[in-house]
Amino acid sequence: MNVIRWRELKDVILVGHSYGGMIITGIAGQTTRAVKVLVYLDAFVPEHDGVLLFARANPKRMARFNVQIADGRFAVDPDHFESWTDDPDKQAWLRAMCTPHPIGCFRHGVTLTGREKEISHRLCIVAERNKPSEFWAEYECVRVIDGWQSERIDTKHDAMVEDASRLATLLHKYSRSIASD
Repeated sequence: MNVIRWRELKDVILVGHSYGGMIITGIAGQTTRAVKVLVYLDAFVPEHDGVLLFARANPKRMARFNVQIADGRFAVDPDHFESWTDDPDKQAWLRAMCTPHPIGCFRHGVTLTGREKEISHRLCIVAERNKPSEFWAEYECVRVIDGWQSERIDTKHDAMVEDASRLATLLHKYSRSIASD
């Protein structure tokens, strides 16, 4: 938010991947005038204030996370690399590059101000080969709502790793379609 504020950015396109959907929604609610587009890339789309990710996500996965935090940890280890990409080299790269995820975001929902609903351009992209996932439920919900655009991309969860070119083309096409607004 500070980058947007202090650089006086306008017409910002925020892209949130996975948990990042929670982040961009929270930012949009704080900086409505600067944000033009919200893009949810195989991501959570929060509709209610304070909803915990623990309440929405896979119970078995959340149970594993609870075991990790019972030891007093403040972050949980990344997992499910096989749902991110099929490519073993990319999985190895992701394992080497990913850092633990702060647990607070799973325990505390995003605070919604209501102003995030003022963002008129919203796009939800679902990773076709990441099925089943909680992100498909998000996609199915928003794709029928007026004002939302929806797309599918033929990747697993990490579209930006599996097919960065196709994702960039899709984002560019969408941004061009709304450029005149």
